[in-house]
Amino acid sequence: MRKSILILLLAGLVYGGGFELSGVGTRGLSMGDAFRALANDWTALYWNPAGMSYVGSDIIGFHNAIIKPWSYFKPNTGILGYDGPYSTVTEVRTQPQTFTIPSGGFVKNFKYLKNTKIGLAVFVPFGLGTSWKLYHLPIGYYNPSDTATFTPPNFPKYNWQSDVRTASMLVGLSKKFTKFSIGIGVGPTFERFTIRKINFFDPATVDTHALSLPIQYRLFPIDTKLEVKGWAVSASVGAIYEISKNFRAGISGRFYSPATLTGDANLWLYFPYNDAIASRADSLAPFFLGGVASGYGTAKVKVTLPFNIGAGLAYNVTKKLLITADVSYTHWASFSELIAKFTNLKIKMGDVTLSEIKEDTLKEYWNSTVKFGIGMRYRVNDKLTVRSGAYYDGTPIPDSTITPLIPDANPKVGITLGAEYSIFGFLQIQFNAEYVHSSSKTVERSENYSYKSSYLAGEYGFGVNALGLGVEYKF
Repeated sequence: MRKSILILLLAGLVYGGGFELSGVGTRGLSMGDAFRALANDWTALYWNPAGMSYVGSDIIGFHNAIIKPWSYFKPNTGILGYDGPYSTVTEVRTQPQTFTIPSGGFVKNFKYLKNTKIGLAVFVPFGLGTSWKLYHLPIGYYNPSDTATFTPPNFPKYNWQSDVRTASMLVGLSKKFTKFSIGIGVGPTFERFTIRKINFFDPATVDTHALSLPIQYRLFPIDTKLEVKGWAVSASVGAIYEISKNFRAGISGRFYSPATLTGDANLWLYFPYNDAIASRADSLAPFFLGGVASGYGTAKVKVTLPFNIGAGLAYNVTKKLLITADVSYTHWASFSELIAKFTNLKIKMGDVTLSEIKEDTLKEYWNSTVKFGIGMRYRVNDKLTVRSGAYYDGTPIPDSTITPLIPDANPKVGITLGAEYSIFGFLQIQFNAEYVHSSSKTVERSENYSYKSSYLAGEYGFGVNALGLGVEYKF
């Protein structure tokens, strides 16, 4: 019983693709995320802090992204409650959700040093979440002979959920030399993870007589909710080199210190009700009174967000047309193991302690990924500029640990576009749109697949639609 609860607490703590957002600001997002060699606006502290040196006037800017992801899962687990006998669903879709993600910052000349800029930016590097009606109590799980004598407890409708929230605030400095510039930004990144999911307790681990029970009583659901938060020190560094008047190359990276996240860990174990079995004089009888065992404790989890490094090129083909290209590496392998420690997490039925959970380690075995992007900027006239781009990004999630909480099953392709209009020369209104597509993927059950497995077998599919609006003011 202890092991199954521990696995539930940790599985799915990190959320897919993983859970890194495409980028920051209308310009970079609309150019296929290929912005490292340019980065000439307030978003430089995200893309490449050296780009602040190429900001002409002092500027302040804001951006608001509206992101609408969707995903589906067709279970093929053979686990009662998901599919198999007494099947209730053949395809599950996430609860429709729309995420609004603001960001902003400024870049200003540093009056005490020549060719030096200072900047500040607040942005969201990682985020989003999912909410699923994934598990259903089997038919007959609550089966009193007299329905007037027993009222079933409320079981959560959305019982698989993830909510990942981060926010970075970086203060930076850049310095321009003859043909190149360098930059750095440092600040805190605040992290918050909320995870809810269902795992199972097998009564046969306590009493082997349970092996002869009807199929709806072979696994008891455990609803687990984990909420932890904390912060890390983050840094952004980069350089841009002018190969020629029309040709630039840039390199940059974002890094995060290990963070200790603390918060609450809660468990609810739902026992079935069957008065015929409950009236028997054996060790299984107490399990069939329809009670709910609960546990409330604190959790401490060590997490290191993945660092990202990359390089890019920007080339002015003509005075109006510029093209860019980027390649980047994200070190998702930092999620190889997650260690959680618990305090006062005792699962109880009334005043009786059934189990105490102290710590556990989960092995996720995520893979690092490489992303490729290309972009284009075209100045239609002095007031209007249009942009477009595309990118290819791999998935870090292996089949052995994939669940609907992490629906990033296959590599994805993003198509982007945007436009910018200048008002009075000092005010720019900006727009961007993004569509992300990933093909469906089927994960088959292995020979030894069971409710203890670290993945859910079935078909996965997902996509994202996003819009963004921005404004930039020169002063």
